[in-house]
Amino acid sequence: MEEILKKGNLMVEPCKEEGGEISGILLRTCKRKYTLKHYRPVTHCIFDLDGTLLATDSVYIEVYRKMLAEHGKILTEDLLRIVSAMTNENSWKTSVKQIQLNVPWRTLAEEYEKRTFERLGHCKLMPGVQKLLLHLHRHEIPMAIASSTAQHLYRRKSAPHTELFKVFHHVVCGRSDPAVTENKPDPEIFTVCMDRFEDKPKPCDCLIFEDTLEGLSAAIDAGSQCVVIPPKGVYRQDFRLATLILNSLEEFQPELFGLPKYNSEAYNS
Repeated sequence: MEEILKKGNLMVEPCKEEGGEISGILLRTCKRKYTLKHYRPVTHCIFDLDGTLLATDSVYIEVYRKMLAEHGKILTEDLLRIVSAMTNENSWKTSVKQIQLNVPWRTLAEEYEKRTFERLGHCKLMPGVQKLLLHLHRHEIPMAIASSTAQHLYRRKSAPHTELFKVFHHVVCGRSDPAVTENKPDPEIFTVCMDRFEDKPKPCDCLIFEDTLEGLSAAIDAGSQCVVIPPKGVYRQDFRLATLILNSLEEFQPELFGLPKYNSEAYNS
């Protein structure tokens, strides 16, 4: 069993191996062998959107459950654990195969997106997000968003938080950006995102925040450290290649990565 290190209230799970099939995704798709020995200082931060910055999971799960019920299927705990860590397209590909749905996965994915759209205009921030973003912005740490979502969905989801999201230097929406031709776990979205910072940081200078296995694999292959906040019900062991695994961003300690430490300043959470 892998060693688990304690740092304050954090549970740090280093990875010494790669490979093995986890929740239907081969972690050996990560091309870089990643061994955690020390945290490297970073200068830039990149965030995924759904499940990392915004609490969209409850909306997605409810719609997912209803759609499966319409086809006489049940969203079991095992299936939920698997698809919760996947993108929309991969989740429906997996569901069609796992529970033998007689509907093309693409049709289901498109219908799912339509149904969730109306409900995504009231998404709340994930715990600890506002405090961290305001803190990093106050200390002039460049930040960006790299999400697989489409531009119109990003606008819908982020609408309640327009003022806060001004802290981001730029946003890359993979499904709408012509420069992004491959989905996660391909690292392209992160390399594109890094290149759009004015000072064009190296991958090793960027810290990526993610919540999915595809995102984690993409971050590793991009050459960056990755902090993961897994969805509830997903085995932490599935994310053993992550640099750091947290229950929420409330646990994040910026100083571990050479970023300014929180002080007594008040931030609205």
